[in-house]
Amino acid sequence: TQQAAIEDATSAALDALIASGGGPAWDAGAFTALREHVRGDLRPTTLGVLLAFGKILEAARAVRERLDTLPTSATFGPAREDVARQLGRLVYSGMLAAAGLARLSDVERYLRAAAQRLERLASHVVADGERMAAIHELEAQATGRSDVMWLIEEVRVAQFAPGAHVRPRATLKRVREALAVG
Repeated sequence: TQQAAIEDATSAALDALIASGGGPAWDAGAFTALREHVRGDLRPTTLGVLLAFGKILEAARAVRERLDTLPTSATFGPAREDVARQLGRLVYSGMLAAAGLARLSDVERYLRAAAQRLERLASHVVADGERMAAIHELEAQATGRSDVMWLIEEVRVAQFAPGAHVRPRATLKRVREALAVG
């Protein structure tokens, strides 16, 4: 609902503002300073979160449209299911606060890369399947590791949407290293 989206956006904005204001506050002086910091920026920050959410919803719609137009043959089934699961992991009720303000533009980028993947799929089915298998292996090992799951989303962009902006060091090797550390 619209109210739930506003509440989620407000939570994301509060989390970001509290962090940028040095919070949480543990004494009266720090609380007063933090309250003033948050009070002055809560509305514009919440609006910024809602604008980012609008872009995310637009990108998610593009992914859904591509999924709907993808042939239902067994050839495309695994990629269809993979992208649908990715969409569900990225866009859900409460995702704004869960992802955090700093990651919202990344979520939009991940969705745009997923749409690009689906556009290219017909001419890259075999390579897509190989890339997907490698990523699924890492995802299985990364269960419960949100830091690694975000890195895997970056690797998805690198693997499935060549030419798209990818954060440095987003490689399968880097994910394996992060899993070994943790």
